[in-house]
Amino acid sequence: MFRYVFTETMKRTWRNRKLRLLFVLTVLLILVYCTLVLPRTSTNAIFDATATEAQVENHYGTKENQLSSGTVQFTQFTSSNTYSQAKKDFEELSQLHYAIQDGDLARIMQLTDLGIRGVVSDEGDVPSLFPARESSDFALQGYYYASSSTEDLNTNQVSTHMLEDKTAIQQLYRFVERYLPFAFLLITAFIASEVLVSDRKHPTIKAGKPIDWRMYIFYQSVAVFVICGLYMIGTMVIYTAVNGLLFGFGPLGIEITSYAMTPQENTLINTYRGDMSFFGYQNGWIYVGLSMVFILVMMYVLIRVSMLFSLIFRQDMIVLVLSILLVTVSSIYLADSSAGIFGIDPWYLPHNYIEIGRVLMGEMNYIAFTDQFTFVNGLIAMAFTLLVVEVLLFVTSFIMNRQRFERQVR
Repeated sequence: MFRYVFTETMKRTWRNRKLRLLFVLTVLLILVYCTLVLPRTSTNAIFDATATEAQVENHYGTKENQLSSGTVQFTQFTSSNTYSQAKKDFEELSQLHYAIQDGDLARIMQLTDLGIRGVVSDEGDVPSLFPARESSDFALQGYYYASSSTEDLNTNQVSTHMLEDKTAIQQLYRFVERYLPFAFLLITAFIASEVLVSDRKHPTIKAGKPIDWRMYIFYQSVAVFVICGLYMIGTMVIYTAVNGLLFGFGPLGIEITSYAMTPQENTLINTYRGDMSFFGYQNGWIYVGLSMVFILVMMYVLIRVSMLFSLIFRQDMIVLVLSILLVTVSSIYLADSSAGIFGIDPWYLPHNYIEIGRVLMGEMNYIAFTDQFTFVNGLIAMAFTLLVVEVLLFVTSFIMNRQRFERQVR
């Protein structure tokens, strides 16, 4: 029976034109971002290919104007002229421009007489949903990592794309940190909102098979969870592959910045949250793995919530709107991640973990000046939330049984 319901739900969901359109739009967005947006994104490198190209054209124009006007002679006071200086600047900047385009870091350092630290600025980019509370300490640590992690490497092993965080592996970490949780929770809300309600078009599946109503809802939840999980993995593979082809795959053993405050250090004496001893590094693959596990847990919780909303409201648009509001509650309601609700500590509130990447990096602990925002506490919060949802779903399924639901959704 499970196989029958699971297979039918998978088939109907995959044949949904909205889902296919969503998949096509996702691929198009990835291509647009990787080919048009990402190359123009400002990074922690001080050189700018666009600005360098403009300077090359400017010096070329000056050189040609001086040549056409015949003013190429040297002045007796400076022993130089505008034409010679413009020609020299044009040739040097042209070489630098081509080196930047090719990502040839060794050539750039040869032309500019700079080390790896010299081509990295101290203004890191730390995107956040809380721009007013941006952490300058995290930006500074990002600079230290970008420079020190490549200081001892052979320059032939390091490209400008690596310093700019544009390689496939680095962008995968960025994708998990910035977009992955919200993007796939919204996609999950979109897919799950109409699964149960759309069964009104297939009454024989719901009313004709001898299967318990609650088990039927559970089987559908599992089917939607599998579809959403495969969707997430497929999108990450496509995103990584496109970036790898454009900018290279980058270092496999990269580490990322993390912030950790031990209980012994969390005292009134150590009140400066930006103390350098609180910062360190963590393995990037562990970070990605834990993030994906937690996102999958959140996706399943959201699917069960959508099933609960479907039983109560029986309208897919209402279910979708309510699910989206739940996903975006951290940016709409959450003004301060250190604030609790009804006496419940903030690290046990599930909406504080939607940005799981910031939690695993320690940024949430930095903002709240605590050490309680952890992966384990996040799982506890999600487990308690799922328990509450399951109880409500169990009770609601008795009130809105199969026959009543079938009559009211028609």
